[in-house]
Amino acid sequence: MPFLLLRPAVVAFLAFAVSVTMMALFLGGEARGRMEWHVMPAQAWGVPAELAARGIVPLYHRDGEVGWDGQFYYYMSNDLLATTDASLHIDTPPYRYQRVGLSLTAYALSILTIQDWVSPFTYYLANLLLVVTATYVLAAFLVGRRLPVWPALLWSLSAGVQVTLLNGLPDAAADAYMIMAIVAFLSGRWLLYGLAISMAALSREIYVSVAFVLFVHFVMSTGTVTGWRVWLKANWEKFLFLALPGAVFIFWQAYVTNRFGIAPHKAAGTVLAPPLEQAWFMLRTALSGEHPMYGTSYREAAGIVFFLGILFAYAVTAIRMIARRTGGAASPLFAVVIAFIPATLLYLCFDEVVMKHYSGYMKPASIFLVLIPLLFLLTQNKMPAFMSMFLIASIALSMNIFLRDRILHGPSTLAENSIYSAAQTVPAQAACLPSPADYQSSLKLIGIESFHGQDIFRRIAGNPRVMTLILDVTNRSTHALPVSQGLGSVRLSYHWLSKDGSTVVRDGLRSVLQTALEPGETRTLKINVEFTEGSPDAILRLSLVQEGCAWFYLAGDPGFIDIKFLRFQGLSDKHQVAALPQANQ
Repeated sequence: MPFLLLRPAVVAFLAFAVSVTMMALFLGGEARGRMEWHVMPAQAWGVPAELAARGIVPLYHRDGEVGWDGQFYYYMSNDLLATTDASLHIDTPPYRYQRVGLSLTAYALSILTIQDWVSPFTYYLANLLLVVTATYVLAAFLVGRRLPVWPALLWSLSAGVQVTLLNGLPDAAADAYMIMAIVAFLSGRWLLYGLAISMAALSREIYVSVAFVLFVHFVMSTGTVTGWRVWLKANWEKFLFLALPGAVFIFWQAYVTNRFGIAPHKAAGTVLAPPLEQAWFMLRTALSGEHPMYGTSYREAAGIVFFLGILFAYAVTAIRMIARRTGGAASPLFAVVIAFIPATLLYLCFDEVVMKHYSGYMKPASIFLVLIPLLFLLTQNKMPAFMSMFLIASIALSMNIFLRDRILHGPSTLAENSIYSAAQTVPAQAACLPSPADYQSSLKLIGIESFHGQDIFRRIAGNPRVMTLILDVTNRSTHALPVSQGLGSVRLSYHWLSKDGSTVVRDGLRSVLQTALEPGETRTLKINVEFTEGSPDAILRLSLVQEGCAWFYLAGDPGFIDIKFLRFQGLSDKHQVAALPQANQ
């Protein structure tokens, strides 16, 4: 028995450890060591003035880069009532503000920790604490009934939970509140139930349907046509807290509608389609190579199959228990079974926006990874082996997709300077410059920036050190330096050379000119430099290159720059900056 008492804490710690590890790896990669970038903010939406004054800046700057939805919910946490300019930096304010649960939790945590704003770390911590707490509560509930605790881990380690926790979306928080509400409902703790499910409905609006079904079930199973006064006197506490989520939800919907002049569901439009229409379309196109995001993607196809399988598994389980009146039609467990049927049916009708990316459909599916095994365990029925294997396989596959999408790669912004503006019309290729004498330029190093924030996360992730160099590039040729999508385009780049400069150790990233550089014109460019793992005496040579034609320095251009970086292993970027000698000018 002492071991059983420890198990909830162990399970919660495992959820905590995995979640924190995912964040550390993400900070070492895409988020580049800056906590505010875990919500993936983009310049396309801008940053609220108050947050900008505190140093919050976008991660993505290029045309067409919109970041992810977590940025909006983070902005909301610092403007819960939409009274400042935060709503001006949110894509669909009424729709986002109806999902205020996580933002409200983060704000409450900032008050408890005596902060005058919701910092990015506080926002993440609020989400993390909800996931860990829900994992512990569910595990403790199961241990108290001498049942295995693995359903708690099945949920907390699922891709739907991890991706929303990682990037600041409210879905994991909604599930966490719902899990705590279910445990409270089954345990008869009505105050906790009312508070938890109210927050769940404020985090994901579909959960108000769960609260409604539980309320109706309670009234129908305990009330009578006559004697309502006697019934209310005996059940007023239960009635009050079962009705609370509906009242809270209606009040908040009314506030948001009044604030923005349009109801949330009208502002966002529908995310629904005929049942299975878009699920089948995305599955078919992922297999045929016509998927709108991935072309051919067997992983995405398998993900959709598992999503539909999870919904089907719950539907079969629910129908089976309803037909058998498991626990009696008036039992709390029976109420929980039927309460999620509306959500199950709704999820079969997701449209293209939800079904085209694994995160869209895995987020709502996560709660069923708790419900399916929980229902079997609480009714003392053994889950069929094939269903257990299916759930485990769905977790393994979705985590594989999640890791490949979010964790197991370097920053996508590493090559941001090598991409043309989305609004540009760039020719497919250009002609090489007429003669070697035309490969003339002048480069001047004018600044250096750290690409990563906290370098410790980069080290944890095992990614190479990167520094951003800022240069003035001047065309000394009598011809314009052309741009194109491929051959003939002139770009800024670099070579890592051996100590004596005779051997190219590594080719470098590119930085595009964006438009043709006219004779005598000077333009400021940035280029990200990945440090070589070779000799500590390696030389960094910065030069223009005309793709498919020649490197300028190899054609005789004297305007290149040579830099020797002293390799101070373990020291900070500023020590390396101090080791920069004046370039070859």
